[in-house]
Amino acid sequence: MSKLQRGNEADLKKMYKTQEASPEPVKKGKLFFDRDGDPRLGVIIGTVATIVVLLLVFLAIVSEFYQIINPSHVGLVIKGGELQDEPLGDGFYTKTPFWTEIVPVFTGTLSTDNDEKGLFKDDTTINPFRGIQPLSKDGQVLDIDTQISYAVVDAVKFREVTGSTNPRAIEQLLFVPTIRKLVYDYSSEYGWKGLIQGGERQEFGQRVFTSLASGEVTKRTCSEETKKMDELTGTEVIVEAGCVLTDQSAISKPADYGVIIVAVNFKKIKPNDKIIKAVEEAQAKEQEVKVAREEAKIATEVANKAIEEKRGQTESERLQADIDAYKVRVAKEQEAIGVSALAKAQRELSDALKGSQDLVEYKKLEIAQTLADAQVEYAKHYKGEVPDSVTIIGTDEANSMSVFYGMPGVVANPGQ
Repeated sequence: MSKLQRGNEADLKKMYKTQEASPEPVKKGKLFFDRDGDPRLGVIIGTVATIVVLLLVFLAIVSEFYQIINPSHVGLVIKGGELQDEPLGDGFYTKTPFWTEIVPVFTGTLSTDNDEKGLFKDDTTINPFRGIQPLSKDGQVLDIDTQISYAVVDAVKFREVTGSTNPRAIEQLLFVPTIRKLVYDYSSEYGWKGLIQGGERQEFGQRVFTSLASGEVTKRTCSEETKKMDELTGTEVIVEAGCVLTDQSAISKPADYGVIIVAVNFKKIKPNDKIIKAVEEAQAKEQEVKVAREEAKIATEVANKAIEEKRGQTESERLQADIDAYKVRVAKEQEAIGVSALAKAQRELSDALKGSQDLVEYKKLEIAQTLADAQVEYAKHYKGEVPDSVTIIGTDEANSMSVFYGMPGVVANPGQ
């Protein structure tokens, strides 16, 4: 082996030893991952939270430079803590940060049946406009539900008087105490039956609306009042006449707060449970009477029909009896006429035999005429079918006489 080859071999061995002795290089970690490549959750969460906070701070700073007023709102302008006289309409407005404030106020129609979120309030414990229980003039407890629709028309005045920009603040400040007082006072001036079933309900509602909207309280007086027992419920009611309304006093009105009343509704005016039970029992009895009357009507119709059918049968039987009797009468009349004609013919024949031949011929003619007259007389009495011939029934001598043969309408007794 040459010296050069030995040197190369020594270098290769040295290089291999160096590679075996040197450790693996250290991996450097990153911001959101550790050296093993796993995510650092704490660092990630902290970074995201910081970004969100900074973004909110940025938006808060930026929002100080503008204000958007939505439809059905006005903007109250407050500069340096002082409320300005003129509100802003809906639109986009710029403002001076930390000096000018623009506060939106809702001016649309609101209802006492809904809360701040617009949800219906059906629980009387959270809706003071429901479940009002005043006494009527005749001492009956009533159950009344009311509902007020209203709107802010002067937001500046509303803010100055109430110190609030929430329109619903007027409910507790004015509406609750006022309408409850009006309902209690005015209910005591009406009988319960008039409020529930009579025309007084409309007058009552109109009075409450007018007083609440205008602040003018009235007094109702009647010149005539009489008490009587109500047949339907068994309770005492008052019958009134000559009732009039007079101005009594004045109270606070919504206009003093920059608010108007759109409507006042009485969703329920009910009597107490005792009256309700009596009315329900009376209605049930009334229904029973109606059913009984209907059943009686049907039974009467069935009975009348049966009577008519029976009457028709009886009439038919009577008519048939009349027909039979008529037939018998006609038959008897026919027989009587025939017998009479025969007797007369016999007498005439006997007389003819006693006379001369000329007299016999003359009598023949008379007999023929007599028989013809008898047949005509028979036809006058008989209203049915007139027989074509009259059978002569008599003695053998009469039956054998050829004088009767060949005469119109006269034949010998059949069988002879």
